Amino acid sequence: MALEVKVPGEIRDYEEKILGNFSVRQLGVLTVSFVLSIGIGVISYFFFHFSTDLMGFLIIPLNIPILAFGFFKKDGRTFEKWIALLFKYHMKPGVRKYQTNIYKGVDELVKNETKRRNRKNKKETEYFKQTKG
Repeated sequence: MALEVKVPGEIRDYEEKILGNFSVRQLGVLTVSFVLSIGIGVISYFFFHFSTDLMGFLIIPLNIPILAFGFFKKDGRTFEKWIALLFKYHMKPGVRKYQTNIYKGVDELVKNETKRRNRKNKKETEYFKQTKG
């Protein structure tokens, strides 16, 4: 009979839940988003006399990046780490390939060998000319 033991997941993946299913990070971001939304709504309604529809079109796009800081995770990285990596990737120069001419030595060898053969052929033709003449 085998003994079975339940192994917990990675300890670093654990996030403490404070209220409901929200972590401290998510609750903080929700609070900031809520306060910002109320502030924008009050200012746009009472001072600029925007309709509630227009306020929604203004508040939602402004809250999306704020909420991303609390809820967005890609490949185990938070939003700010992911944005920093994306920024580094686009701002740093790309991979530079090392270029070399591996045939440079071969070209010199062929050139030297050709010169040596030409000299040898020249000497041989001079020798034959002297022996015949």
